[in-house]
Amino acid sequence: MEAGGKAGRIHITAATLKYLHDDYEVEPGYGYERNSKLQGVETYLIVKQKPQAKLPTIMPQVSTNESSLPGQPVPTH
Repeated sequence: MEAGGKAGRIHITAATLKYLHDDYEVEPGYGYERNSKLQGVETYLIVKQKPQAKLPTIMPQVSTNESSLPGQPVPTH
């Protein structure tokens, strides 16, 4: 995919696009024009993330309250 991409752009296949759940605007990639090995492979270039798209939560939010930190004394005031 890199050889058929464009500098500074994200080049993906139709299979990858399925997993993005319509969260991104894309345009045809025409990767086969830059790399003959992509002949017959439908590709796209990501334009931007759609405003309503939500990024997956990777880590749960952790409270920074001193009393919740392990090994820290609980404030008594």
